[in-house]
Amino acid sequence: MPSEPRDRARRALASAVRTGRIPLDAQETAAQEVLERLSLAERHLAEAAHLVATHHPILASPYDRAYDACVVAATALVTACGFTARGDAGHERALLGAQLVLRELGHPSESRLLDELKSRVRPVRHASVYTALDAVTPSALRRVLDIAGVLVPLLAREAAALAGSEDREPTDWSSLFPTRVEP
Repeated sequence: MPSEPRDRARRALASAVRTGRIPLDAQETAAQEVLERLSLAERHLAEAAHLVATHHPILASPYDRAYDACVVAATALVTACGFTARGDAGHERALLGAQLVLRELGHPSESRLLDELKSRVRPVRHASVYTALDAVTPSALRRVLDIAGVLVPLLAREAAALAGSEDREPTDWSSLFPTRVEP
C-alpha cells in the first residue's frame, strides 16, 4: 500500500486526538515496541486457539485470550501512529483509535468488527473476568474467535507497515500452542 493512505490515517487520528474525540496521549515510539506488541497479540490468539483445540473446560479462558489479542493488536496500531491509551478505559480508547485508522485505511467492515468488539464482546469479557465465569457461551466464543481471526492479522499488517516494517512475518507460536491435538 502506498504511504499516502497511511499518512492520511495518521493525520486523521492526530486530528481526532487534538479535538478530543479520541482521548489518547502522544508518544514517541520505536518500531521495536510495535513489533513486540504484535508478537504478543499473535501469541494471545495462538493461546486462544490452543485452549479451544484442547477443549479447555472454561470457555472464558480462550474468549479472554482472543479479546486480549484484538486489544493488544489495536494498541499496536495506535502506537504505530504515535499515540498511547493510558488510564481508565485504555482498551476502549485503543479500540476507538484503531477503528478510525482502519476506516481511513479503507477497511470499513473490519472497522465495524472493532465496534462489535467494543459493544458486544467487551461486556461479556468484563462479566467473565469480574462477575460470572459462565458468561461466555459457545456461540460467543466462536464469534470472538472469528473476529480475532480477521482483526489480529489485519491490525498486525497495518501496524507493522505504519512502523516501517512492511516485510514483517507473523510470529509462529505453533510449537508452543499446537491447534491440532491428538485424541
